[in-house]
Amino acid sequence: MLLCYLDESGDEQPLRTRTDPPVLVIGGLIVDSSRAQALVWDFLQLKKQFNPILNREETKLSEVIAFEMKGSNLRADMRSTSRRRRRAAFGILDSVLQLLERHHALVVGEVFIKGATPLGRWVYPKAVASLADQFERLLRAAGAEGLMILDARTKSKNVPSVQRITTQRFRSGGGAYPHLVESPVFGHSDAHVVLLSRVRLCGRTID
Repeated sequence: MLLCYLDESGDEQPLRTRTDPPVLVIGGLIVDSSRAQALVWDFLQLKKQFNPILNREETKLSEVIAFEMKGSNLRADMRSTSRRRRRAAFGILDSVLQLLERHHALVVGEVFIKGATPLGRWVYPKAVASLADQFERLLRAAGAEGLMILDARTKSKNVPSVQRITTQRFRSGGGAYPHLVESPVFGHSDAHVVLLSRVRLCGRTID
């Protein structure tokens, strides 16, 4: 079975200030279920490697899991005049890419450029459906089953995100996603380590 974890960076709001995120990115990390636990352990070690505060003897595992490496902080560090901060940021990105390659993970994503008007309320559900289509094609080619796990938002946002997929799965004449074992389910980033990762690598495929 393949697992696909989905999370977003940015929002649907228009650009108003220079500090607003210029894009909305919905990204998916796909990994074989047999490798998921090892990937998580390696990612926890990576967080400890780049954040010495997590190496204290009294630090609990739950604290390491909850610790966030935010993409916004990495982007700020990459633009910093401090050479140390720039090197650390690129070191984290390189290490994450190596981790994904080591565990044969795939990264897929949808990127939306923001402007003076909102992107629209349906942009997120449409992106989820597009990624579900990509995931289904991958599952079909691999002869595998799959499950999508989305970072939960609010109920009013969660339901539209999967309603189209659920309808398509049970339409007359055969479902559109025969390799999905269930409609996308929801998790919380502070409880699912893969969702917790704030390093955004959308659009690049790791072979």
